[in-house]
Amino acid sequence: MDQKTGKLVIAKVTDEHVHDTTHLETALKKINRKKGKVLFDGIADSLRCYQLAAQYNKTLLTPPKKTAVLREEPEFGPRNDALRAIYGLGNDQDARSIWGKLTGYSRRAVIESMISRWKRLYGGELKSQCYIRQQNEVHLKAMMINQMVDNENTNWLTTRTGTVSA
Repeated sequence: MDQKTGKLVIAKVTDEHVHDTTHLETALKKINRKKGKVLFDGIADSLRCYQLAAQYNKTLLTPPKKTAVLREEPEFGPRNDALRAIYGLGNDQDARSIWGKLTGYSRRAVIESMISRWKRLYGGELKSQCYIRQQNEVHLKAMMINQMVDNENTNWLTTRTGTVSA
């Protein structure tokens, strides 16, 4: 999800045995416009994910594992900074929360809200049985959500500027 526009950028069909991070490189290639941040849950706390982020000029924001230690590899620079900040703030749940707010990681809640919206609208399962139809179903649903986001942004803008459209 692009946090500036609120739109879904990539929607991919996988089965439950596919690790989320296997699609990180595909996503980074698609959004490789300029420097930026990639917010990912703690599952991305790995050397491979930090390497991919660095390769595509992105900063990976993912909470380090609770048992994480400082690492020497240069790709772990952002992770080491996160660990130092969390340790400096008390190394507890409050420290992780403060780190999330300071770094922007807490904006990941917006992404979780989008996933929640998807599930409220369409449920957590796909109707189609065939893989190609499942891909089409996911892309259509993503397009519909993006259209809703466009409409929300337009309605918000027109009401804020004093123009109301019927």
